[in-house]
Amino acid sequence: MQNRLSKSKQVLEVRWDLPIRLRHKLNTDGVVNTRTGAATAGGVIRDHHGNWIKGFTMHIGLCDVKEAKL
Repeated sequence: MQNRLSKSKQVLEVRWDLPIRLRHKLNTDGVVNTRTGAATAGGVIRDHHGNWIKGFTMHIGLCDVKEAKL
């Protein structure tokens, strides 16, 4: 008998689009440890070929998920 609360797996396609020619794209994200509230953020800059230009990470401190995503 299968557990009624078992989680089903879902496939999610993730894709990144190149910026327009001669432009760069900045992507950022943040994460929070829900047990401690410690947050970290990071990002990457890529050119119109998708080549990595620069990246960063930083410790934000204590905050909630909404604040970390900003």
